[in-house]
Amino acid sequence: MSNWKKYKFSVPVYGAILLNSELDKCILVQAFTHKSSWGFPRGKLNKDESPLECSIREVLEETGFDIRKYANENDYLENSLHDHLVRLYIVPKVPVDTEFKTRTRGEIKDIQWFNVKDLPTHKKDARMKESTGLSANNFFMVLPFVKDLKKWIGEKRNLASLEQQKVYSQPQNQLQRMLQSEDACLNMEQARVEHEKRKHEAQKRFLNQMDFYHPLRTQDNLKTRKAVFGNSARKQAKHPSEHDQKSANTAKSFKILQRTETDGRPDPARRYSPVNARRSSPSSMTPSGNQESYPNTTRSLSPSSNSAFTRVSRVNNTRRARPKNKQQAKSPTTSIDMTFTAPAWTNFKFDKGKILEAFRA
Repeated sequence: MSNWKKYKFSVPVYGAILLNSELDKCILVQAFTHKSSWGFPRGKLNKDESPLECSIREVLEETGFDIRKYANENDYLENSLHDHLVRLYIVPKVPVDTEFKTRTRGEIKDIQWFNVKDLPTHKKDARMKESTGLSANNFFMVLPFVKDLKKWIGEKRNLASLEQQKVYSQPQNQLQRMLQSEDACLNMEQARVEHEKRKHEAQKRFLNQMDFYHPLRTQDNLKTRKAVFGNSARKQAKHPSEHDQKSANTAKSFKILQRTETDGRPDPARRYSPVNARRSSPSSMTPSGNQESYPNTTRSLSPSSNSAFTRVSRVNNTRRARPKNKQQAKSPTTSIDMTFTAPAWTNFKFDKGKILEAFRA
């Protein structure tokens, strides 16, 4: 008996999980031996038989449906139950209206479609009991494969949705890419045009500056301006505007007075200067009675009376101020002889009368 059990668990089991096109339903079979248990169709591997061939044979015997056209040897779920290897190939797109009929006697009692979302994932899962009234223990042969089956279905659905999006969105994507490329080309062209425009404006400004400072071009411009406008500047100078006339009238004018050596009138300012007083003193007279002449070694602040000079005076001040009293007008201005060490001040004129007049005022 123990040898039989060892042989039984040593032989691998292969079967299939039949799914509809929407991947939301699967086929489960009920065995005669365990009346309340449900599981996937499967069976032991025969000698010299491949796993896929074993699965096709077992599904055909238990359900009467040939999965040869739908099965893929790379899509399968594999698990070990009590050291017993079990492999189930996933077979999608099985028609829902297929009539399943077992070909064996005393082995399969019932064949039904079940919702994949209602399959229990553990022994205490109550979802199947709420929908069918069966407990999770009735699906103990299904429990090890439910999680992996749901994962595989989710991956296939994602791939299918992506492929569908590619099929339906391929023209739109192409159109969008074309529009994006056109927009990019337009933006590049607009940027190039703006750059060329700025470059042209900068070059134009540079050429204008070069023409303005070019000597030959300046002479040409002056000649052209004279040829067009004539001597308008000279005419405007001959006929000044009212503003120029007003400014000319309000401006202070000056009269140039010129005195030469032919003018014999003595300068009253120099008549009573300290230098002349010293020169006319008795010490400066020679024994013959003539006045001794000394060369003037220092430069006077005012020009001499014998030399020709030009004196500038304002027109409004040409008329001398009238003296306040007759006594002051008759008496000549007296000056006091003062000696300075600096040679520049030897000819300084100290007018006492004007100083007194300033204090009286």
